[in-house]
Amino acid sequence: MALAGMAGANVVGASAAELKAVNGTLQSFKAARDWPDFIHSLQQLNGILAEPSSAGRDVPAKHTVAKRLAQGCAAGCNPSVHTKVLELYGTIFTRIGPD
Repeated sequence: MALAGMAGANVVGASAAELKAVNGTLQSFKAARDWPDFIHSLQQLNGILAEPSSAGRDVPAKHTVAKRLAQGCAAGCNPSVHTKVLELYGTIFTRIGPD
């Protein structure tokens, strides 16, 4: 999977620094060996996306973010992972707003 290619399609509405931070965090998912690593990556991503964005409400690299969120919803994941995924969904919904 080429993150740069996926991220390039989502550059509109995301600052370069925010996009770089999100892509770096998404790379950490590849190195996750067990659920504490996965939770740490979800927390990092949540922190980045919770910051007020000067570039708008879009989620950088949204396709890859969605893929990682779906992985965290798998039945075999630890309940703590599910909790962090739900927190991240809440952050994303707050970020994009009701429109």
